[in-house]
Amino acid sequence: MAVPPVHDNVMQSFWLAETLKYLYLLFSPPDLLPLDKWLLSTEAHPISLQPPLRSILRPASQHIVPLV
Repeated sequence: MAVPPVHDNVMQSFWLAETLKYLYLLFSPPDLLPLDKWLLSTEAHPISLQPPLRSILRPASQHIVPLV
């Protein structure tokens, strides 16, 4: 005889904190959060790319290593 599974009535916080933020940003106007001025963390927190941080990060084109 199979044991019925135990269910809890809990919604994980990452659903609202991350998934819905990215969904909102996906369909928002591009000027809402310009990606050349803001960096999004893995938890969808916007981080400003002001001069100290912007000077550390390289443009994406500089990350490409040519295959020779």
